[in-house]
Amino acid sequence: MAKERDDALKAKAEIEKAKKDAEIARMKEEGKLQEALEMELAEARAKLELYEKDITSLRRDSVVNDALAGLDFRNEKFREMARREITDDLVQNEEGFWVHKTGTSIKDYIEAYSKSEDNSFLFRVKANSGAGTNAPAGAPSTETAKSISALTTQEILSLAAKGQLGSFNY
Repeated sequence: MAKERDDALKAKAEIEKAKKDAEIARMKEEGKLQEALEMELAEARAKLELYEKDITSLRRDSVVNDALAGLDFRNEKFREMARREITDDLVQNEEGFWVHKTGTSIKDYIEAYSKSEDNSFLFRVKANSGAGTNAPAGAPSTETAKSISALTTQEILSLAAKGQLGSFNY
């Protein structure tokens, strides 16, 4: 249905353009060059305004996407949700730059957005490794993954002194 609707809208736009072109051509034939040129100028200005809006929104989206690239979202759906919410809160200032409604830069706003407790569900939970120890006491290291019978007496004594003798494959 959406394709049919899009095709119908496209056909309607083509018909309207053909009518305008025919009207301009008729005016030129009748010697009404001033009116014909004014119609062409109005049409060109409307297209220019549309293109300027597109370019402006593409620049905004580019800056937002670059700022979001460094964040670790749970999935793409959450990334898109955050992007949409952030872009809805952006406005253009007097210089033409995109900023948050409060006047803060996009980068600063996204940083605050990512640290907000209300938005924490969007991001992956960072793994908590406790007090910063690499391995729990008494746990065998990756070095001791081989069988204890394959270790030398000196290696066994060294592991015992470190408290790293764990379960081995005998």
